[in-house]
Amino acid sequence: MKVLSLTEPYATLIKEKTKKIETRSWKTTYRGELYIHASRTGIPKEYEENKELMNLVKNSNYPYGQIICKAKLVDCIKMTKDWIEQIKKENYQEYLCGIYEEGRYAWILEDIEVLEQPIYAKGSLNIWNFNQDSMEKQVEEILNKNKTLMEMLKRLEQYQKENNDFKDYYIGAGAINQTVFNYFHKYPIDQNISDYDIVYYDKDTSYEKEDKIIKELETILKDLNVKTDIKNECRVPIWMKENYNREIKPYESVEDAISKWGTTITCIGVRLEENNFKIYSPYGLEDLFSLTIRPVKKGFTRKDYEKKAKKWKEKWPRLTIVSWD
Repeated sequence: MKVLSLTEPYATLIKEKTKKIETRSWKTTYRGELYIHASRTGIPKEYEENKELMNLVKNSNYPYGQIICKAKLVDCIKMTKDWIEQIKKENYQEYLCGIYEEGRYAWILEDIEVLEQPIYAKGSLNIWNFNQDSMEKQVEEILNKNKTLMEMLKRLEQYQKENNDFKDYYIGAGAINQTVFNYFHKYPIDQNISDYDIVYYDKDTSYEKEDKIIKELETILKDLNVKTDIKNECRVPIWMKENYNREIKPYESVEDAISKWGTTITCIGVRLEENNFKIYSPYGLEDLFSLTIRPVKKGFTRKDYEKKAKKWKEKWPRLTIVSWD
């Protein structure tokens, strides 16, 4: 989707349908649906001091760093002196909502529609695209802020190069989505991350083989002082039967296992390949960026889902919980 980032209060004024003309120093040939993003930066001092402008805002709970509405961009008009005077005379409120100077451009917006669930994003200059590729890039930028996670990824990549039985692996679940939650909540980047899930797939399902890999990984990660949960996903159905008398269908791959991890935003795995990010996200990243908890009803119970969702909501209050039903 095409997105335009605006400094507040302009994004909110569009959301509230008070502002329907965006003024820019540059023109665009693009016409069509355009998502409006409120930039993460605060309100400039000169805007705050403009009381006529600020008094137009109905809700000053500004959604910094969020895509909040969409509109249709139908025209881009180069401003003339007469055109500016006409706007000022006929719609002074609109005139207050922009920078009207001869030679600048007026982007005409129609069909403004508020998004039911805002989407968190870093934003960018000009008109930018928000799609799977750009979301993966932003995930990479955010995860790079978690130095512990990045060091783990680097060490795991090196371990993988030296061990043929550890080819299909990821760090997944909470360490990934909770790093993103923290970023958009403006918390310390590793807050509330209780452990780091490391999963891999080895058809040798002996306890001895898995125990060997677990001990080796714990040794190379020991100095990081983090709790890890390391599993051979090919063995999971075996110990689920032995320990809990619960039958689950064998996983065909580590990706198959990840796709059944209870919620769309926990079903994400990350690893490095030649120092480049590889992200596996079978349900996409839209829910992650809208901070939405949505159930994946594959080997997961309603009770477990609601318990997990409640716990997360208490820690990250901006989350939206989708009902199991």
